[in-house]
Amino acid sequence: MGGASVGDHDLVKPCLEAAGCTVDFHTIAMKPGKPLLLGHRGERGAGGVRVLGLPGNPVSALVTLALFGLPLLRALQGATEVLPPLRQVVLGEPLQKAAGRAEFPRVRVTDEGGVRTARRSGLQASNSVGPLAAADALLYVPAEATRLEAGALVPAYFLRELGL
Repeated sequence: MGGASVGDHDLVKPCLEAAGCTVDFHTIAMKPGKPLLLGHRGERGAGGVRVLGLPGNPVSALVTLALFGLPLLRALQGATEVLPPLRQVVLGEPLQKAAGRAEFPRVRVTDEGGVRTARRSGLQASNSVGPLAAADALLYVPAEATRLEAGALVPAYFLRELGL
């Protein structure tokens, strides 16, 4: 694993290619975590080496590790269920985003009158580790969504169930 980036700042991709690795993909439509790299060296099956380049920003790195890195390791160990189930939570505040990328806002889930309610845990920048430390779940907001109203049911991954 190594820190992936995009453009002129990416040193991982050219180094991997120079070492004989094939890059399968280098970016994904996800926030945080756009510069995720997956590649391999040798055969794709048994005997080959998988390469995963996590983004350089700390929040992006942890979110992509949870959603891609740990599931990859579980799959390589023979697991068939590599991610925990998504759990429904109620959005406690409106959420707005640009279309085109799935987003995984970091949220704190509290019991509000018997209802699991999610609210952003703070600033959602990919270098802001404090709100990640205060979070206990990642909402899943699909790429095509642009606005979710308070009270909407939204799927979430709980961090402890992801292994974090």
